[in-house]
Amino acid sequence: MTNSLALMSMSATQALEWEKQALREVLIDQTPRFLIWEPLENVVVLPASSKWKATSDLTNHMAEFGWQIEQRKTGGSPVPQAPGVLNLSMVYPWPSALELSTSKSYQLLIAILKLWLSNYGVSAEIGEVKGAYCNGAYNLSINNKKFIGTAQRICQTSVVGSNRKVAVLAHAFILINPNLTNLVDAVNQCYLQSGHSEVFSLDAMTSLTEYDSDINVNHNKLANDLYQSAQSVIDKHLAVK
Repeated sequence: MTNSLALMSMSATQALEWEKQALREVLIDQTPRFLIWEPLENVVVLPASSKWKATSDLTNHMAEFGWQIEQRKTGGSPVPQAPGVLNLSMVYPWPSALELSTSKSYQLLIAILKLWLSNYGVSAEIGEVKGAYCNGAYNLSINNKKFIGTAQRICQTSVVGSNRKVAVLAHAFILINPNLTNLVDAVNQCYLQSGHSEVFSLDAMTSLTEYDSDINVNHNKLANDLYQSAQSVIDKHLAVK
């Protein structure tokens, strides 16, 4: 059985396995689960898409630059994971009394992240950022520089009607204090080797500490604050009858 964990240093493989197991369990017991984790190594995580394949050529090419390859169950684009990147993985049930939509579940994730950032006096914009990797409508940025990316997957049981159970797997990567140059270079190499023409810019990315060097980068505190924010928002979400 998966447990909720406030901060774990783990491999991307372990985190992806936690997400997979948590999704199965939440569909059964309807109890939310949270994982705040930081990667142990450099990994480019590919999205669940026929456009992206973890081929041996790609794996070997990225290994030459010191990067592993993994593949996740959520959509989006390739995401580089490395020390200095804080991740929120959470799986939670969707109450039958609420209309289910992708935008509504994304807004729930955004509410968690905004509440967390308010602890540090940071106000983020929502939307796409030209030149940013893993770009999307639910990016969080500061001064038009992306520092948080989001992804999600919605699953439901095959039972129809009032007995149907729905679970949402939501993920956010947060750039706390990683080597941004290495992250952008890794994504560009991944795209190049996979035959995609997009090129991403370091100028489109930032990190929490690059924005404000005075922010306390104690990762345990950051993770605990994030855990509390996620739990608070999801508790209110589940209270809807």
